[in-house]
Amino acid sequence: MPSLHPSGFLALCLQASNEKTAMSDVVVAMCRRGRSSKAAKSTMRFFSRLAPSPAAARQGYSSIAPAAVALRLCERKNYPILVHERSQLLPPLRVLLRPQALRPGILQVRAARLHSRTVLREQQPGIRTTGIPSREQQPDENKTITLPSSGKVVSYATCGAPLACASRAAVYLHGFPGNRLESLLLHSTALAHNVHILAPDRPGFGRTPYESNRTVASYPNDHLLPFMDAVGIDKFSIVAFSGGGPYAAACLAFAPASLRVLSTVVVSGATPLAASADGFKNARMSNRLLFWFGRNMSVPWLEKTLAVLDPPPSADFMQYTPDQPKMKAYLSQLAPADRTFTLANFDLMKRIRVEAYALNPIQTLTAVAEDLKAYSQPLDLNLTAARNLHVFHGDNDVNIPFSQTAYWKDNVPHVTVTPCSGDAHWSVLGTRKEEIIRAALANRDESGL
Repeated sequence: MPSLHPSGFLALCLQASNEKTAMSDVVVAMCRRGRSSKAAKSTMRFFSRLAPSPAAARQGYSSIAPAAVALRLCERKNYPILVHERSQLLPPLRVLLRPQALRPGILQVRAARLHSRTVLREQQPGIRTTGIPSREQQPDENKTITLPSSGKVVSYATCGAPLACASRAAVYLHGFPGNRLESLLLHSTALAHNVHILAPDRPGFGRTPYESNRTVASYPNDHLLPFMDAVGIDKFSIVAFSGGGPYAAACLAFAPASLRVLSTVVVSGATPLAASADGFKNARMSNRLLFWFGRNMSVPWLEKTLAVLDPPPSADFMQYTPDQPKMKAYLSQLAPADRTFTLANFDLMKRIRVEAYALNPIQTLTAVAEDLKAYSQPLDLNLTAARNLHVFHGDNDVNIPFSQTAYWKDNVPHVTVTPCSGDAHWSVLGTRKEEIIRAALANRDESGL
């Protein structure tokens, strides 16, 4: 039957099972692909032969689960009850399409008797696999969503494995004054480990509009959870970098956010120790000054100070090369490991810097000043009930000194702190990305806590 190949039909059934689509919708979709009444009739006869019962065929499949029909097809074609490891299909089906089978334009279905040889059946060109997730997933850097609960607009990026077939979703909390593009540094590793990463810009950063009167403590329940609800994700992990550290701590401290977080990974994270004079004694002078200003200046004065000490990048910043004088001066301030990491990811690191101020540089300066003020004040967070917290921190970090990890050890009973020997601030995202993603995959019950 040239208009309908079993592998294409099976793919639609599996897709419909994931999307909880009625079997009648699959029938309509396949009939539309027939392009002729003759092909449509043969498609209907094909369905009739696969129906679990004559009664089901007479009902027009309106109440039949696609998984049941897909299972029937597997039985008729001797397909093994194997399945795509990243799909969350109905328990009776457990049918899986291997990652290498999910390439654009072609669907390979592993067909075999359970104890016999394996045969790969190729989909015919006339049957497309629209909606079937592709292993060749590319990051989506510029997505926006309006939160139904508040009407707020959030800019975010996605990378790693496609959400439809990922084994875990993780939200990336960016640094200071960072943005969603930082998450792209973990894309290939997240894809390899089947993790879907969502990276929202905090208000005022990147392309998310500025919002006044926000606090670190209010972020989980006022911003993060409404965002995760809007994208349809219940349980998730957190990966927080640098200035995202205090926001991760707030997510662990306050319910209901703490109840939905499966695992938390803090990389080179700032902590409330920044509020103390000793918290930054091992940092480079510019960072020590920055946090001294945060402790002792009001937000309006901080804005003016930051505009001088750390202004938004100039219009020609993206054209800078490593040999350009201003770039050479910047690179010379970095720790050796960070300098190597920056040069290895040079274009992306420049984009991260520019994108932080993309929507409104003036409002971003205000947001940066407010974050700096928040980091420099004591945070009243109760973390005694926190579970599955993993901290990775470079012992040569001069942005956020390794001594900051004492906060996690002193306040979180169940925490794993990994000193990253020879690493600085950014470089941990390169040398330890495998461990970071594996830690994000941990579950509460797996930790034994």
